[in-house]
This record gives sequence, C-alpha cells and structure tokens, in this order.
Amino acid sequence: MTTLKNTFEMSTPNFSRILQTLHPDLVIYDFNLPWAADCASSVNIPAVQFLTFSAAVIALGIHMYDRPREMFPFPELYLMDRYIKEHSPT
Repeated sequence: MTTLKNTFEMSTPNFSRILQTLHPDLVIYDFNLPWAADCASSVNIPAVQFLTFSAAVIALGIHMYDRPREMFPFPELYLMDRYIKEHSPT
C-alpha cells in the first residue's frame, strides 16, 4: 500500500490542475485520497468522502484504535484471537 499511497500523493499537483481546468460541481473521494478534499477546497469545489464501510466496522476500528486493550462492547463483532494478536499494538 505504501507504493500506491506515494503514487497518489505524487499526483496531487496534477489533480489540482485537473480541478482548475474542469471545475466540477463536486469531488467525491475515498479514504485513499484524503488530500483530494484540500485540493477541491483550494478552488472552492465541495468534496465528500465516499466510504463503503458499515457503521459497525467503523465503530470497531475506532474502538480498537482508542481502546486497544478493552473488549468491544458488541460480542457479535468480536474479532478472532489470532487477528487481535497479529494487529494489536504490543
């Protein structure tokens, strides 16, 4: 993902020029292009983030980030122990 992220970031100047040329009514971007909103804002174009995650998945991710050592309060969404060991901070 690092190579993809770096490539996206390198495209920022070109993306800004495209926005200035086309001046679309709206920019819709996903989580891989967080800088797209800033580019759009710099030329007064509204931007919205498009996420295909459910609210439950987002809540689980935020909980794991904010409280990595506490169990998630909804057992239906518990992760397997193996996954927790692999992805939790030590």
